[in-house]
Amino acid sequence: MEDNPAKRLKSTLSPVFEDVLKSDTFVDKSALMLAVFETDDKPMVLCTAPRRFGKTVNLSMMQRFLELEVDENGEEKTKVLKEKDNYKLFSSARFKLKVMENTKFVETHFGQYPIIEINFLCCDDVTSKSDAVNVCRSAISEAFRQHSYLYESKLSPLKDYEKKHCEQWCDEFTYTGIPDDKVIKGLGCLAAYLNKFHKRMVFLLVDEYDSIISKALYKVKNADPETELEELENAASFPIEVIGYALKKIPGIFKGAYITGILDVGGVAISTLLGNVLRRQFGTNNLCQDFYGFTEDEVCTLFNRFAVKKELREKAKAKYNGYLNGSKQCLYNPQTIVQFLGNLSLGEGALKNYWQQSGYIHNMYKLLEEGSVRRLLYELLQGVKEDFQFTLKPLDLSDLKSLHNILAKQSLTCREEIVVRFLVSLGYLTYSFDDHKLQIPIPELIDEFMKLLRAYFFERFGINRELAEDCSASFSKLTVLCGEGDLLAKFKEELANFQNSITCLLQRSTLIDPLNEATLQSIITLTCSKAGFLFGNEITIPIHRTKVDIVLFNDKSGIIMELKCGPNTVQDAFKQIFQNRYYNVFTNKKYFDERKKSPSLSFVMAMHVDSDNKGSVMCLRREDVIHVLDDLQLDARESSLEGRIEIAVNSMGEPFINTCCESAILVS
Repeated sequence: MEDNPAKRLKSTLSPVFEDVLKSDTFVDKSALMLAVFETDDKPMVLCTAPRRFGKTVNLSMMQRFLELEVDENGEEKTKVLKEKDNYKLFSSARFKLKVMENTKFVETHFGQYPIIEINFLCCDDVTSKSDAVNVCRSAISEAFRQHSYLYESKLSPLKDYEKKHCEQWCDEFTYTGIPDDKVIKGLGCLAAYLNKFHKRMVFLLVDEYDSIISKALYKVKNADPETELEELENAASFPIEVIGYALKKIPGIFKGAYITGILDVGGVAISTLLGNVLRRQFGTNNLCQDFYGFTEDEVCTLFNRFAVKKELREKAKAKYNGYLNGSKQCLYNPQTIVQFLGNLSLGEGALKNYWQQSGYIHNMYKLLEEGSVRRLLYELLQGVKEDFQFTLKPLDLSDLKSLHNILAKQSLTCREEIVVRFLVSLGYLTYSFDDHKLQIPIPELIDEFMKLLRAYFFERFGINRELAEDCSASFSKLTVLCGEGDLLAKFKEELANFQNSITCLLQRSTLIDPLNEATLQSIITLTCSKAGFLFGNEITIPIHRTKVDIVLFNDKSGIIMELKCGPNTVQDAFKQIFQNRYYNVFTNKKYFDERKKSPSLSFVMAMHVDSDNKGSVMCLRREDVIHVLDDLQLDARESSLEGRIEIAVNSMGEPFINTCCESAILVS
């Protein structure tokens, strides 16, 4: 008998509903259909969510529930509900599906509609309107092939020219010759033919409706800037025109439509063509909000099902929980959770960064060229952005053009608000509309942003990457050695190595002359944080209203750094740490709680860089501070180290600070 019941369980990343339903990572989202039809008897809904949040699986589920099951001749296989293959799939599920509990809804809608399922997923570049038309042409052809009986069946009521039209769309050679104006009408024609064949209303399911738009955003090119933006508009508009023509120009045929994608795009031929479509944006309060992403309760159910151990499940929840929907529920990326559960045999090795395996924003580093965006991201890397006034509205044509200018051409500015809407839609940021907080949702995305920032700053300041790696590696060794009481000699040796590495790094940099403290702070922060630390710059200590230059921290360890350039000395920098009470930074629980960390002081470090970019460092370890306090024999009833230091500073002042300075390690 197996010790771990999770070994008998299976997960799947398949986007096919039947595969997901049969897996042990299945989460019931079937009530989505009830929410969709609650909007209207003939619902037209556009629902957006970040990648890997279950859009395609939900679309597959809706298809299996709503579709009219026919044979190769287009005839309905059976009119008896319980004999339908799809009904057997839904009713025989191990996990009782919520939608099946609504008998009236099932009897009204199950297996009643010819389905047009079309996917505009674009794998190639879209550099022009012509490319966009080709993607749509191919997608429509694939949709026609799903209903080849329209022209093949002897029972088809279509006229000969209509059958010929269907055959042209289905043939892999002839469909490519269909002209652009006919492509726009293609989806509508298919709906009309299905309606005529079955004498039933049609339901439209559209996946990846914005894929062409996203590709055009990055790749549309033309030598003339005005022509390029016009080409972007034409390329981005075309898939909307295809969908809009079908829904608006072919009245009385559609029972409903459900459209999904990542970006909510408006004002690109969408204002009139999709004017009757209800928008359901991820992160806003709407009827569909609970059906994309896994909620806390759903994840707990899966963790129980897979017998995830308590310590591991808490680490997984801390690592992967961070998205918010309109009702303030915390959400998880479903694919991340499924992959984590699939790797449970690895123990803590299952806690990987799965986001990076599912894609990234092309040319995203170019966003950092916009100063306000760069400063905002830098601030978000340090914690939650409080009181951020923001409206999550659709991206219109002018927004797309602004994003294109910075992502593709890097020639013009782009408003911070547009970039935030873009990043929230893509899942790189999340926003709480109730308390106006903007934040990076999960730690693995913090890692992604840090990589981008390092690449940007290192290029801007001419930083040698190999030398930066040497500094990071040396700093990492210091953080390990600082806790080894018997290895003081090795700590001193490594501190000297770190100082030499910093000097070499700065002197070999080409674009930081003259060096100032702000630039030095960026370089040191991004270099040292690579050793496995989160960071904070200019972090406020509420009690004393002072700000620490750099704080580096992880689950347990915290490091304080003060930097100086010019006429000051490294001793001046070191004393300032105690004079300004920087050691109290770790009592700012609100800041660290938001990062789900509770570090304690490991060591304090001061750094000075002279006019020749030569660095000097001075360091005092935690245990050295304790020795100083013990030797002074001060009455220190406070249990925390910070409390003991505070008593010493208040009672002795400068003599205590000088003693700490004398006890610190100063590399000669």
